[in-house]
Amino acid sequence: RYPGNRDDLGHGTDSRREMNRGTQAKLREITQKLSDILEQDTDEQVIVFTDNKVLMDLCGQINLLLLDRQKMKADFRKQEIAPKKTLSNISHDIKTPLTVFLYSFPFS
Repeated sequence: RYPGNRDDLGHGTDSRREMNRGTQAKLREITQKLSDILEQDTDEQVIVFTDNKVLMDLCGQINLLLLDRQKMKADFRKQEIAPKKTLSNISHDIKTPLTVFLYSFPFS
């Protein structure tokens, strides 16, 4: 095709180049935001302002993965705390009857 020709959708090649540049810029923006979220270990989401349906769908899928990651982190924290709670409860359950038993005998 010659410069300035229109593609099958009626778009000029110049407007297609601009659209590609805009898409690339948005992809860089998404990549940077995702990198920041992962490096800083935040619970943020990737948000991009665009009319490009494909980019919006991509961000939606990325955010679903980030949400799953948040849930896994929360589950991990719960599992990390559970044994400590159990040990504390067992310790309390043993101390109470032991204390009653020890103080029920007079000391000389």
